[in-house]
Amino acid sequence: MSRFRPSRLGWWLHLLAGMAPAVGLGETPGQAMPAFEGAVRLEIPDDPAAGGRLRLLESFALRDADGRRWEAPGGTLVSGAAVPPSLRHLFEDGIAGEPLRKAAVLRDAVAASRSESWKTVARVYHDATRAELASEPEAKALYAAWYAGGLRWAPRGSSCFGRCHAAAPDLAWHADLRGVDLQPVLEWIWRENPALDAIDARLDVLVKHPGPHLFAQPR
Repeated sequence: MSRFRPSRLGWWLHLLAGMAPAVGLGETPGQAMPAFEGAVRLEIPDDPAAGGRLRLLESFALRDADGRRWEAPGGTLVSGAAVPPSLRHLFEDGIAGEPLRKAAVLRDAVAASRSESWKTVARVYHDATRAELASEPEAKALYAAWYAGGLRWAPRGSSCFGRCHAAAPDLAWHADLRGVDLQPVLEWIWRENPALDAIDARLDVLVKHPGPHLFAQPR
């Protein structure tokens, strides 16, 4: 079985062959196209504690499909990985090889404050990717990869802190994906362009150990 190929070239070849999924299937009527405001400017910090991340020099923002504005504050440290490192083997180099996509930088900056749930930030990532890419299935494939394998966290004051991790400064983890095959999910997304809620439901069944008790604290 070939790898999933979320590339612009692949999208247009499918379109020309009459095999492309129907754009708009799974989308909400009446929603606006997400759009960025401002430019992404990054620097390499002279700080070993940055851990290989880059610093956002100035703020930029996304206006999502519902009209809500999400700001990436200047000064935030970001990794900007389009997909989790553990899942890059599923994607062609055209996406996994571009670690500093604008959408991924915005996602990291919004996630840094932990003021929103990880599921909300995943939806923001989808809209940001949609603003950057040509195809809805491509954006949903990246969303699915991050929903399954990206960083998750528990908000302060949740039962995870109160019962198990009261002393933890930041409770964050990655789901255990051992034995999980995401290839069929990515092919399904490309073929049928399902709604995001349907993607969530399928991944919630597939990922048997979502955490938080199987987690490693990030740097």
